[in-house]
Amino acid sequence: MAFQRRYYQAGPKKREFYLDHQLKIKLRRCLSPNYLMMMAKIAQITTMRNTADILNLIFDGGITVDSVMHAVHELENQVVNQT
Repeated sequence: MAFQRRYYQAGPKKREFYLDHQLKIKLRRCLSPNYLMMMAKIAQITTMRNTADILNLIFDGGITVDSVMHAVHELENQVVNQT
């Protein structure tokens, strides 16, 4: 899922994406925590390749199998605790 956001400069040295704070996107990351969690939950019921295909059909985001695998490994404890 792609979107554009503005890069703001607040003072002489501080530059940031304000939208990243609202979406809780970590620095140098491009996927929100909610999107990563959705990816990990879908991967629980199907293969990682099918998960990538499903998300690309819905959001046209260019998600790869590797990015699904990273989301699953990063959030595996949280997903298990929620179900």
